Amino acid sequence: MGFFKDIAQSSFKVGDNDETIYLSKGLIRRFYVVSEPERAQQLLAYDRKVFMLLIPIITLIILFANIKEPVTLIPVILLVVIELASKKYLLRGLPVYKGKIKKVKKESADAEVFYPGLIITLAAIGLLFIGMGVAFIFLGENTGLGIALIPLLLGAVITTISLYMLKVNKSNKAVK
Repeated sequence: MGFFKDIAQSSFKVGDNDETIYLSKGLIRRFYVVSEPERAQQLLAYDRKVFMLLIPIITLIILFANIKEPVTLIPVILLVVIELASKKYLLRGLPVYKGKIKKVKKESADAEVFYPGLIITLAAIGLLFIGMGVAFIFLGENTGLGIALIPLLLGAVITTISLYMLKVNKSNKAVK
């Protein structure tokens, strides 16, 4: 459970005037000022639950969904809409943070949750997706290049993210 709490905790930063700043991760990335400790605890608990439950559920649905029948992806769309609405409800009334958070400071805070096992797992998943895309190209019968582009692009994005995480981890260890 500590892993998910660490990921959720990485959303909280300290602003210029020592205020608690919350980074809303997801489709809409904004910084919010959280002045009440109870509200910060609610946001922390919510993020932890999302990382623990929602992401694995969506991943399983996508794995077992049939790409040729887009109707099977409706549960994913529904879960994403529910998550966005819930996040919007939790963030109601919070002022948007106008200050700046330095990129180096943000990278080092995010890198605190980049465990080596996570980086290796992400790299393996990215390479697996790239392999699936290549297999679709060469072994797929009448699937065409279009269906192969999805795992190729997804694999490239995941591999790039894992390489970024590796770079940030190495730079943080050099600084310490």
